[in-house]
Amino acid sequence: MEQKVSVLNTKEDADNILYKLPYLAFLDVLGFKELVKGNTHETLTDLYEKLFLTQVESTAEKQRAYAKSRSEKLGENYTDSNLQFMSISDSILIWSEHGQPSALFEIVFAVSSLLGISMIQGLPLRGCITRQKFSVMSRTNTFSILGRGLIHAYDMERK
Repeated sequence: MEQKVSVLNTKEDADNILYKLPYLAFLDVLGFKELVKGNTHETLTDLYEKLFLTQVESTAEKQRAYAKSRSEKLGENYTDSNLQFMSISDSILIWSEHGQPSALFEIVFAVSSLLGISMIQGLPLRGCITRQKFSVMSRTNTFSILGRGLIHAYDMERK
């Protein structure tokens, strides 16, 4: 079977071939079961509000401000990674829209910020950043994240 060789003639060619696959981070809250068992529901929701929801949103806001400043400085040479954050139970998912080098910087910054904040609060995180194929599908009030990228990040986090 003959393989097709792609030619990079334009920035668009490079973007489509080299940077199409986005990044995905999977973070796990360590000690979650004990956290739930050892606290009232009200204490748990208050802790999550302060520690994760507020911090994740703060990190997302910082990313948006960074993206805006980079866009103003670099113009068309910068493409916002449009990081998305989702927290479900003891898992935090962060993903980019594309795989440009700027997206790697932005997702590493977001993950390292959350790791530092969670350590200070006494709830360490463990995780993985991957760049394998995954999809985020959404309709009205339903979200699905699926694909090898999610499974790879989950498996690597466990190791």
